[in-house]
Amino acid sequence: MGILGIHNRTENWMTARTFTPYFECHSARTRLSKKLLEPLGKDREGELGTVKIELFWKGMRDHIQNKDANYKLDEHGLSMRRKDFAERYSSLFPHLRCDIKKYIEQSGSPMSLQTHNYNPMEDDEEFYNNLRNTEIDIVLSTPKFLFVGEAKHESSFDVEYKYVLMHQLIRQYVMTKILVNCREEKVEVVPFVIADNPAKLKTPHPNLKHMHQISFMLNQCLLKEENILSWNSIGKIAR
Repeated sequence: MGILGIHNRTENWMTARTFTPYFECHSARTRLSKKLLEPLGKDREGELGTVKIELFWKGMRDHIQNKDANYKLDEHGLSMRRKDFAERYSSLFPHLRCDIKKYIEQSGSPMSLQTHNYNPMEDDEEFYNNLRNTEIDIVLSTPKFLFVGEAKHESSFDVEYKYVLMHQLIRQYVMTKILVNCREEKVEVVPFVIADNPAKLKTPHPNLKHMHQISFMLNQCLLKEENILSWNSIGKIAR
């Protein structure tokens, strides 16, 4: 029943409890990785190799700390690191803002874009902070794949209009792709989501802002519908 008879309803507790078996069993990590690979449309199980796992991962923050703790400034007083991240974003995601804007217009989504949203040149410091502070609930890592998972339990996806990367799922994907690019890793980023009711996420209600993040990711083929999983299915795979 929990401490003092109180049920712990937090996502972090649910995630830690559900994924504990995965730390103890490599075959469980392999089974989950294989399932996440299935929607990619071809047999790639032979590419997996050793599968590592981490929870509540802040990869960019730790990369920055290890790579360059003291940031040099250019003649304009801007952090070279911030400029570098903004330029990498522009190279990797040149049409992301336009794609989101187009999706909003076509879908009738209640989401809206401010001038600085998905435009790091407007505020490279805020963009840098978005990347540095982004946390991913579950990460499975292999020599050729990085599976990045967001866990939801009785809560919605964040929409922070003050951020450059305002949508939680998109922010996580962008951070991971930029980090992989920074480290010159040849790995494929595969997002997945764990939720209480996966079917509900796949058919978002037009008035729910947080559901439209899922719809956009599916629309852009950044997330596969089969990789929206239930907590129950994660537990079964572990066994």
